[in-house]
Amino acid sequence: MDAPDPASNHRLPLPPESLEEVRSRLGLSPREFEIALLLLAGHTEKGSAKALQSRTATVHSHVERIYRKLEVRSRSGLITKLFAVYLRVEGGR
Repeated sequence: MDAPDPASNHRLPLPPESLEEVRSRLGLSPREFEIALLLLAGHTEKGSAKALQSRTATVHSHVERIYRKLEVRSRSGLITKLFAVYLRVEGGR
């Protein structure tokens, strides 16, 4: 059974090419961005691991790396950063 596409379960109303631009501006790997979108959609680390058919410890490692890369300390900081970059991408259209 295929894992659900995390990019289809997010709250950023952007076409795929714009999502890629957001990911690129954030400096996240595709997998890190998938996890960030799942967290944005309200998934826990455990829920994200299940959706990605991965281990919770692996997702936790990705989340720690995401926080370091984006210089945030919490999920709310992550969401704030995601929306700030999203607004810059949307504002440039």
